[in-house]
Amino acid sequence: MSGFKNVIEDIVVKNATAQLDNLRADIKQQISISEIAAFALNRLPPLYVTTEIGWAHQHNRALNDLEEEIFNNVRRAIAVLQIGDPLHDHTPLPEDELFCKARSLVKLGKILEREQLRWRDVPSALLAVMQTEKEEPVIEDETTLQESIKHLSRGKRSAVIDIKGYLQRSKRRMGLIQLRDASWTDAIKAVDSTAIEYEELGSYVLKAQLGFSNVLEKLVVLVAQHLMRDVPPEVSSQIDMTEIAAYALNRLPPMYATSARGYQLLRQRAQVELTKEITAQVRQAILKVGRSPKHAKPPLPLAKFEKEYDLALEELKQILNRPDLTSQNVVEIVEATLAARANELTNSH
Repeated sequence: MSGFKNVIEDIVVKNATAQLDNLRADIKQQISISEIAAFALNRLPPLYVTTEIGWAHQHNRALNDLEEEIFNNVRRAIAVLQIGDPLHDHTPLPEDELFCKARSLVKLGKILEREQLRWRDVPSALLAVMQTEKEEPVIEDETTLQESIKHLSRGKRSAVIDIKGYLQRSKRRMGLIQLRDASWTDAIKAVDSTAIEYEELGSYVLKAQLGFSNVLEKLVVLVAQHLMRDVPPEVSSQIDMTEIAAYALNRLPPMYATSARGYQLLRQRAQVELTKEITAQVRQAILKVGRSPKHAKPPLPLAKFEKEYDLALEELKQILNRPDLTSQNVVEIVEATLAARANELTNSH
């Protein structure tokens, strides 16, 4: 389930990156950012939020009140991990633990060889890779573009126009096209806006990219879904499940893992030692959230990426002619399509 986020994750990762950058190369090779982050996060208070207002409040709290505690726990993590962490091995987390739409996006970015890939750009990026025509020169004039591709079929003309539009938008976003007729203030605002977007995208894919997870998240959601069955429909329809999850997770000890071994040990510990506590906290969350019916509050900034996914998936269904496309199979289908396309081009030559 998306819709909730532990704000402190981003800050810990940034702190870990900064501290690790100041160390010798041989030390950097021994440990990873994900291991440092998981170690530190397991010793810091969770700050789960579900709204933009909550994000801003808890983010400021982490920076102002927890800065020293974060720094010290990251430093301790680096020192301990040089010796070895009993929770870690070289086997990554189970894929079903990491799976989410952000994970699919990260994989698509690797397949399409695109860094900072957003869902909204996936269809155009895929079309660019699938393009069979020779690379066209950069064409600024729309009339010239139409004239240069009039010999192509209607479908191919549409694809080329889509790709051209995508490439030009991409260049604008990367700052490769100068801002015309814009004041210095407007230019600064555009740069700041782009920087914020990249920061938010980085937060959206953070755990999926680095490969760490709080194993309690899925357990809490499962318990919440089970307990909500006993809540009358007229009440449950007014309760936000993400609020329940965030409330409970903020009152439970974080259990971040980066490996299969760590995942198994922590999940077993949670089931043996924390089952009653998890159930109690979720029950309390249902009561608490139930007293405050849903209100129209701005969601997390990351919610826009989930909306982009819905639109991108519909475009991909048409491009690939696969109405059965989902976040679970999109990576596999795109990879298979490109492999088949590569074989087709090889055989044609």
